[in-house]
Amino acid sequence: MLFYKTRKMATVAPAEAVKEVRKSNWCCEKSNDNDAVEPETTKKELHGWYLYDFTNAAFLIGTQDFISIFTVEQAKNYAKDHFCQGNQTCIEEAYWAKDMETLGECTGILTDVKNKTECEALDAKWMPEWIDDADIVPLFGMNVHFTATYTTALVFTMIFQILLFIFVGPVTDFGNLRKKMFIVTNVVASVSIIMIYFGKEDHMYEYNLVLVIIAQGLLNFALVMYNAWLPLLAQCTPEAKQVLERTGGGSRKHELEERFNVINTITQNISSTGQGLSLVGGVSFLLFGMIIMMVFGESHGELNVIRTQCLVCGIYILVLSSIATYRLQSRPGPPFPKGKNVIVHSVANLCRTVSKRRQLEQLFKFLLAYWFYSDGLSSLTVAAAIFGTQELGLKNVDVFLAWSLFCILGAIGAVTMSKLSRKYNLVTKQIILVNIAIIGLIPLYAVIALKTRGEFFAVVAVFAFNYGSCMAFTRAIFSSLLPLGQEAEFFSLYQISDKGTSMLGPLTLSLVSTQTGSFRKGFAALSIFYVLGIFFLMRFDHKEAIEEKDRYEQQSDKAKRRSTLRLSSFRS
Repeated sequence: MLFYKTRKMATVAPAEAVKEVRKSNWCCEKSNDNDAVEPETTKKELHGWYLYDFTNAAFLIGTQDFISIFTVEQAKNYAKDHFCQGNQTCIEEAYWAKDMETLGECTGILTDVKNKTECEALDAKWMPEWIDDADIVPLFGMNVHFTATYTTALVFTMIFQILLFIFVGPVTDFGNLRKKMFIVTNVVASVSIIMIYFGKEDHMYEYNLVLVIIAQGLLNFALVMYNAWLPLLAQCTPEAKQVLERTGGGSRKHELEERFNVINTITQNISSTGQGLSLVGGVSFLLFGMIIMMVFGESHGELNVIRTQCLVCGIYILVLSSIATYRLQSRPGPPFPKGKNVIVHSVANLCRTVSKRRQLEQLFKFLLAYWFYSDGLSSLTVAAAIFGTQELGLKNVDVFLAWSLFCILGAIGAVTMSKLSRKYNLVTKQIILVNIAIIGLIPLYAVIALKTRGEFFAVVAVFAFNYGSCMAFTRAIFSSLLPLGQEAEFFSLYQISDKGTSMLGPLTLSLVSTQTGSFRKGFAALSIFYVLGIFFLMRFDHKEAIEEKDRYEQQSDKAKRRSTLRLSSFRS
């Protein structure tokens, strides 16, 4: 938008050029018939944007963690079959266990029972210890513990996302590529989810994990493009146009503040509505999965029900994302610079953002802290479903209920702590520190206790409440640190920190589980990420960060004025 405007400013007086640049940042005005103009935001387009948030959650909240149960169970069955070399008696009588009767753990009760017979007499599930070589399966050329197959695949998902964010993400801002790439990523991701339905046999766990890597990577990448529509939608609403007309595109401080305040309010309203619908979409699909699990689980097998859920989820996303995309207008950006290499240009753009770390030191300190504790949060979220089924013997219906509880209490935590913060003037940073500290105790608690279904749900409740609060206040702090006019640039870096580099947690869990032969110990190792997150967050000074932002904006404003004057003189 700005590119097109400045081309028309060659014949405009310098003072007017400054005014036009400021105006073009905020609204979709048309100077003449040849001007490139952003269309006004309509209710139809907003509904399309909201619909995608509702749709995407069907996989990212409502399905992907049940795929982890499915693939780990496939790997477990393959491990037994591979160790027994197809001997059915070996598989059924558990010759793969060290000692089926006395070496193991009785799950689902608090009483310390030491043998299989007494455990089953108490209507609990006996989990025998495996022979060391019996629990290892091949995965992408490596040998890993069967419980670590899904978390290891997550590492490859993160690598895939990093490559997409760095080498493809920046390019989508040019021309009509955003909408085209948005369509492609959703179609390929949907088809990948559908194809999981056909990976029925146990030896196909690697096939299914490849499809998971593709689907997760592309749907998270689609969120980057989806979020890129947000500032464009907000700036072209009728309310934004009204404030621009009232202030006349002026550059006085109070006029700039009024425009920024109005745009920020509109952006927050659109964003929060989308977040709410995302929660509704996730819970709705969780309830759908729970219903078909309860109705068809016993007759058709729980793993087959999960396969069916993948089939429905893929078709669901394919249809609804197509409707959402149709309602979204293209809103093209400037053409890609001539003579520039796509990869080189993308990397250079990322480097320019990172190069500002000396001027915005506190902002990057916060990003570093967020990198560690967000990695722990995402890893703990994924590992919880595997822990429940493999360590506690929970049924898939229990996992559905736990996820529904997580979504509901996560929202309650965010809203409740926000109200308490306003009422009692609580320090945002301190709230996050408390949230992280409480969550960080959960993996340690899993080592010494966490053996019953009731304990699992209690831990999920504590985790969910603090997770919702932590993520809400994290975004609030980060938003307050962003220089005006550079929100998208820094939120791209935020997305890389959140989604693109969260591989250390799954990698740590995978390595510890494989080396120790215990998923419970790998689960406990995740606490280190919360310790590191707290360590770096305590060195973050929010007040100093705001002062750094103000100084940076003053310096940038002077530079932009000089640049605009040069543009008005030399562009044609």
